Amino acid sequence: MDEERVSPREWTTADSALWHTLVILADRRARRMPKQRAKVDFPLAEGEIALATGPFEMDVLLGDDGAPVEDPKLVFGARTLGGDDVPGAEPGTAADADRRDLPDAAWHHDFSGELTVTSHGFYLQTEEGRFRWLWQDVSQAEVSAFTALMLQGQSESGTITWRLRSSWAELVFVLWVMATNPGHPQLATGSWLPDHWVEWAAAMGYPLPEEAAALVE
Repeated sequence: MDEERVSPREWTTADSALWHTLVILADRRARRMPKQRAKVDFPLAEGEIALATGPFEMDVLLGDDGAPVEDPKLVFGARTLGGDDVPGAEPGTAADADRRDLPDAAWHHDFSGELTVTSHGFYLQTEEGRFRWLWQDVSQAEVSAFTALMLQGQSESGTITWRLRSSWAELVFVLWVMATNPGHPQLATGSWLPDHWVEWAAAMGYPLPEEAAALVE
C-alpha cells in the first residue's frame, strides 16, 4: 500500500507578508521608495513612511538562573544557523524553516501587541505604551525561523535580546540590514528565507515580480 501523501500547506498571511517583503527589498536595492504603505493613527517623523502593520509576540531568552541572556555568542552565530536539514521537509513548510531556531523551551513570552514597520525603524505598541526602535538601535539580528527574528539592541534599561514573532519579522530584518549592515551573511546567501520558498510561492500562484525573484537566484 502506497504511503499517504501529505498535502502542501496553504498560502497564509505570513506568506503574503514575505512576498511583499521581497518586493520592498527589490525597491530598496534599486534605491526606490517602496509603494507599499500602511495607515497609522500616530504621528511619524518627517520623511518617515509606514510600510506594514500587524500583531507580534516578543520572547526573551532566559538562562538557567532565570535571568535574561545578554551574551550574543549564546544567541547569534553558528549555534542558531546552518543546522541539519529536516528530513522529508516540504519546501515552504514550517519544519523546513524552523531548523535554525533555538529550542522553544529556551524562550519565554515577554509581551505582545501591534508592530508597525517604517522606513526609519519599527514601533511596538503594547499595553504599556508605544516604543520606537530606529535601525541604528539594533546591534545584531538574525532570522531564526519563518516569521521569527532574533535581535539585540540597547534600550533604556540596557542590552536586550529578543525573539520577535510576526508575519513582518523578515521585513524588519531586511530593512535593518539595508540600513546598517548590507553585507550580512544571511542576506548574501538567501538563508533568511525558507528553503525553496520562491519556487513554492510561484507554484501556489504567487510568482514574484522578476526584479524581486532575481534577488534570491
